[in-house]
Amino acid sequence: MHKYKTNLHIICQALVSAGAKVIWATSTPVDEIIHNTAKASRRYEADLQQYNQASIEIARTYNFIVNDMYGKMISTDLARSLLDDGIHFNTEANRVVGKFIGNSIESVLSA
Repeated sequence: MHKYKTNLHIICQALVSAGAKVIWATSTPVDEIIHNTAKASRRYEADLQQYNQASIEIARTYNFIVNDMYGKMISTDLARSLLDDGIHFNTEANRVVGKFIGNSIESVLSA
């Protein structure tokens, strides 16, 4: 986790130095049982939540807007939203994601 935070600070500092307007998006939820059964790689919900929390704290120290994709998608029916890999979204869920992202970008552009 320490290396992740250090790297994220480096990235955020570079973005600030470049004058970028940043909307930080959290990682979306996974179904670890499905994913870890279907794939050789491992993903764990607890890890994801720790990384999201750390990234939100760091993003806020740089005054970045946070688009809580995790919070948005965890409230959906993940069993109906995820593909067979337990990570990626199906077409319907991607529409929800796209609209949520679009709304976030629109709010920044109109401010």
